[in-house]
Amino acid sequence: HIVVTSGDLTDHVSTCDNYVPSDDEEFLSISFSTPNELDETETHYRCEQTTVKMASPRLLHMTKYRALIDNQDIVHHMILYMCVDNESSDGNLVDQGPYKCSGIEAACSTVGGWGIGPDEICFPDNIGAEIDFSKTGDIVFKLEVHYDNSLRKPQSDASGIQLTLTPTLRPHKRSISALGFATLNPDVFIPPAQESFSLSNICPTVSTNKLDRPIFVFSFNPHMHRYGRGLVTEHYRCGTKIGEIGRIDTYEFDNQQPYNIRHPIKVLPGDALVTTCRFNTMSSEYPIVGGDETSNEMCLNFVSFYPHVGTESNPDTMSVCTSFEHGYFDPEKGIAVPVKFTTSARPSSDTVSFQYESDPLLNIADCCATHSCEQDYLAAEDGACGVDADCMEGLVCEGHLCAKPALTENNNNNNNNITTANTDGISSTQSPPTNTNTSGNNETVNTGLSSSSTTLRRGATSAFFMVVLASLVL
Repeated sequence: HIVVTSGDLTDHVSTCDNYVPSDDEEFLSISFSTPNELDETETHYRCEQTTVKMASPRLLHMTKYRALIDNQDIVHHMILYMCVDNESSDGNLVDQGPYKCSGIEAACSTVGGWGIGPDEICFPDNIGAEIDFSKTGDIVFKLEVHYDNSLRKPQSDASGIQLTLTPTLRPHKRSISALGFATLNPDVFIPPAQESFSLSNICPTVSTNKLDRPIFVFSFNPHMHRYGRGLVTEHYRCGTKIGEIGRIDTYEFDNQQPYNIRHPIKVLPGDALVTTCRFNTMSSEYPIVGGDETSNEMCLNFVSFYPHVGTESNPDTMSVCTSFEHGYFDPEKGIAVPVKFTTSARPSSDTVSFQYESDPLLNIADCCATHSCEQDYLAAEDGACGVDADCMEGLVCEGHLCAKPALTENNNNNNNNITTANTDGISSTQSPPTNTNTSGNNETVNTGLSSSSTTLRRGATSAFFMVVLASLVL
C-alpha cells in the first residue's frame, strides 16, 4: 500500500468530501438534559447516561454524525458510548442527569467522538456503524465531555452529538481500535524543556493474531494534548516495516480532526502496529505524565476499520490495542502493577494478559516462514477488500467487496467487444436540515426523553454534514 511520507497528506481526504446521503435518513440528537455549571477550575469531565427508546425496534446504521456545541469556549472533546449488554464503568446512573466522571469508559462501546476542529464526520458509502434497537427497542447512551476552561471563570454548557441513521444497512460494519498509550500507563513520562521527545507503543503480533481475518483501516484520528507535535503509526509485517497508517507532523491541540484514507490499508493477523508520538515541552518546568487533565499528556491514534471483528460474547475485539512495558497503573491500589499485558477487547474482563517483549521483530506470524502472508489472505467473492490486489484472481474490489468484473457491451463498435465497466464514487453535497418542521415529510418521534436531551427526527433525503474524532478513552 501507499506509504505516507513526512508532511504528505495527499493520500487522505476529509471524511465528508464524498458523502452520499441516503433517501431514508433519520436524525438522533443526544445532549445533556440540563446545563453543566462549571467553576473556574481548568479541567472538567461531565457525563450523562440516557435511555433512548425506539417505537419500532430495528437495526440501524449510523453513516455520519456532528457535534452540537453549546459553549465553544470550553468544549475540548466529546465521546458518545453505547451500553447495550454492559453497565457503564461509572455504575448505573441512567436517566439521573449529568454527573462528574473520570474520562475512562471500559465497559461500553464507542459510537463516535468529536475534538476541536471540523463539526462533522462521515463514513464511506459502504460502511456504517451499527446502532441496534432490534433486541429490546431501547439503548442506554453515555455522553462524555471534556471541558478545557482555559479562561478560568465560571462556565455553563449543554452540548451533545447528533447521529445520522438509516434502516438501509451498508455492506460493512465499522469497528474502532485505540492504538498508542492508554491513559493509566506509567510509561507516559516526558521530561521538561525538551524541544523534541518521542514515545512509542506497540500493538503486537500476539494481539493482531486474535483476528480471524484481515481488517482494512479506512480512517485515523490522532489525539494528544498541548505538548503534542506529531504522530505516526508504522505498519510491520514479518518484522519489516511495510508502510504507515496515518502520519501527522504538525499536530495542533486546537485543531483535531479525523482523516479518511483514500485506499484502505489491509492489516493481517500477525502484523504489528507501532504508534509514536512526538512532544515539545520547552514551555514546562516540570515533567509531564499521562492522564486526563489538559496539562497531562496522551498518545492515541483511533483507527476505524472494516469488517467488524468480534463474537457475541466479545463484540469489540481489538477495541484497544496498547502495550504496557513496565506494567499498568491500578487506581484501586494506587500503584503500578508489574505485569506486561496488552488490552485487546472490551469489556475489560476480556483483557489478554501475557509476558512479551514489545518489539515488532518478535512473535511474527506463522505465514512469515513460508512467505505466503499476502497469498494466504486473498479474499473470495463478497469478501472485504481495499484494492483489487486484495481479491483472488479474476475478482475486483467494488464498494469494498470482492466481486466479478461487471461486463457491458460496447455500443461504440459493431464487433460485440466486451469491456470491463469502471465505476467511481459519486460525490454529493446537501444542505443541512433545519430544526423547523415545515411539511408532512418530517416528523418528530418521541423517544421518551425530554426534547432538550434526546430527539429522533425522520426526514426525506434531508442530509447534512456531521463530524467527529474517532474516539475512545480520552
